[in-house]
Amino acid sequence: AFEDVDYWDEFCEIVDWSQTHVFSTMFLCWGAWGLWHLYQIPKRQLGAKLFGVFQQLSLRRVQLPHQRLDEVHYMPHSRHAAIDTTELAKHPELHVLSEAYERPRTLATRDFHEVYVTGHFEYGRDTLADEFWRDFHKGLPIRVPENYFPDDDPEKQPVFTGARMNLLYRNWLNWIY
Repeated sequence: AFEDVDYWDEFCEIVDWSQTHVFSTMFLCWGAWGLWHLYQIPKRQLGAKLFGVFQQLSLRRVQLPHQRLDEVHYMPHSRHAAIDTTELAKHPELHVLSEAYERPRTLATRDFHEVYVTGHFEYGRDTLADEFWRDFHKGLPIRVPENYFPDDDPEKQPVFTGARMNLLYRNWLNWIY
């Protein structure tokens, strides 16, 4: 549960403060946390961990922060849960900017006061590799991240696919300033 995280209260305080003190907030990685705190949209456990780099489809290309972003782009994911889309549908103030496998990956309020990223655009080239090798060396059940290592060989250096995601951040920052 979100509330079981040690710093949940502090997170909520910062989010509450941001509602009246900043022009726009982008929830990176913690998109599901913000959606729960502000809209009570729960997460649902997935049958298996979503782990790898997956194709995303921009649904609203001309709107911030997806302006000038390729219609198809890639986003790293490492998660055991996803947004409950049934509950999300009850909130017309939120719209989906991109999705994959019919699941929202980036969302925003209509005025872009809040932008939610549920994947990991912030990951560098080796982040998923580091996570894979950490769990592998601990003897934890882990599979090779999908669409990440060339030929699915963890001994090979992954191909970096995140440079276009810098455009997402630039669009958002340029819009704010």
